[in-house]
Amino acid sequence: MVFDDGSWLMIRPSGTEPKVRFYIEARTEEGKRAVFATAEKMTREALGLH
Repeated sequence: MVFDDGSWLMIRPSGTEPKVRFYIEARTEEGKRAVFATAEKMTREALGLH
């Protein structure tokens, strides 16, 4: 997923462990935190963990 400011996010489940990895790139630390919050929300909703 690419955001308007050029930040991007990739969510990838582990093939060997019960984990999900977030790959994030953003220009600022604040931008990284915002992208992470979006990723966390999307993942929780997808797993039914509202």
